[in-house]
Amino acid sequence: MFDPEDFAVAENVQRSLLDGADNHHALALAEGVLALFRNNIDDSLTNDQGAETHA
Repeated sequence: MFDPEDFAVAENVQRSLLDGADNHHALALAEGVLALFRNNIDDSLTNDQGAETHA
């Protein structure tokens, strides 16, 4: 499943490759960091909600 910004990123990467602007690309590095970020938020919300129910 792709979001609209995924298509824009893919188009920009392909354009850069054709232009020869970069000699290498590292793709998909942000997904792991985003998952950690999302998990941290979920954990914080879960912990906060648990604290509120005990108060």
